Formats: sequence, structure tokens, C-alpha cells
Amino acid sequence: MQHAASTSLYQVRRAREEDIRWAAALGQRVYQGLDVIPEATMLGWFHGNPNGFFTFWHGEQRIGNFDILPLRPAVMQLFVSGNLLEKDIRPEDLIPAAESHAIRDLHWESIVVDPAFLGARRPMTRLFEQTFLTTLAHLCPIDQVGNIYAIAASDPGERLLRRTGLSKIAEAATRLDGHPLFRGNVASYREAQTQLPAPASYGNAAAS
Repeated sequence: MQHAASTSLYQVRRAREEDIRWAAALGQRVYQGLDVIPEATMLGWFHGNPNGFFTFWHGEQRIGNFDILPLRPAVMQLFVSGNLLEKDIRPEDLIPAAESHAIRDLHWESIVVDPAFLGARRPMTRLFEQTFLTTLAHLCPIDQVGNIYAIAASDPGERLLRRTGLSKIAEAATRLDGHPLFRGNVASYREAQTQLPAPASYGNAAAS
């Protein structure tokens, strides 16, 4: 796998298996309770469809990760209804890369920057915002994407969802995971980006 070519210190790269193991350990430090995803579960998702997994880098240091799951329609419906926890999603619940033509709706499962990272976080966040559609395109053609769903586990997480065009559609009290549910799409992302200040150039998106 090639890395993103950039002179910037900040990069988004497609994840490898070793990155998934690192991300699982990071999640153990950052999340709590039902939000903690076991390493075995994350590896199962990764092998189910690796195209939605990415790692944030500062130089040659991993500093965070995010993942987007192309769930099968029946499973997505269970999740959206609030009756399925993320940790209970199985590898076979993901649409595999070989069936990318069948992908419509996506679940943005997680995004996190390592609390131990002492550098500036804003450039990494802005790079993610700028390259969001580029990362989605690793899963399927952008014009094929319908809805993008995500839950907000923190106030900063909720602000990021809103900056990428997602809006709240369900309250935390209605869901097993105890978090509000957000929904957006490609059009709402593009509209949200027009409302933000003109971006600086921070780095490159995921490599192929």
C-alpha cells in the first residue's frame, strides 16, 4: 500500500491491519462502557471491508483514526432505529468491497485523535473535513451514496458532525447506545462546507 505523498506533516492514510490494532488500543483509552469496540470486532470489520478505515498521521506518528461502515440495509435499519449497538455489528453485516455497487447508506462509526498528541489538532480536523468525500469514494462512487449516519459521543464530536453537514434526527434517550443520532448526505456536506471560512492547505487525503 502506498502512503499519501505530501510535504505536510498532517496526512490521512488508508489503514493497515497494524493500524487497526493501534486504533483499538486508542479506543480503549478514549471511550467508555458500551462505546468501547473490542479489537477482534474492529479487525472483523476491517477484513469485512477495509476500504472505510483510515489513520491520521503527523509525520511518521499515528495520531488518530476514523472509520466508515457500509452496513447492509437491514442492519442499518436496526442501527438507525436505535436497537443495535455498534459493538454488536458483525463482519458479515458489512457490504464487502466486491459488492460496492450495492452500497447506498453509510455509518460513520468513529473519529478520534489521540489525547496524548501534543501538537495542533485543528489542522488535522480541517484536513479531515476537506477530504471527507475523497475518503467516502474509497467505498463506492460518491453519486451512489445516500445517507450518512453517525452518533455523537461528545460535544466536540457533535460539532464536527454539524460542520460536515449532519443534523440530529434522534435523541439519546431513544437509543440503546445513549447517544443522539445524526444524518447527512453529500449535498448537505457540500452546503456545510460553503458556510466555513476559506480553508488553508494542510496535507493530503488517503493514498490508494
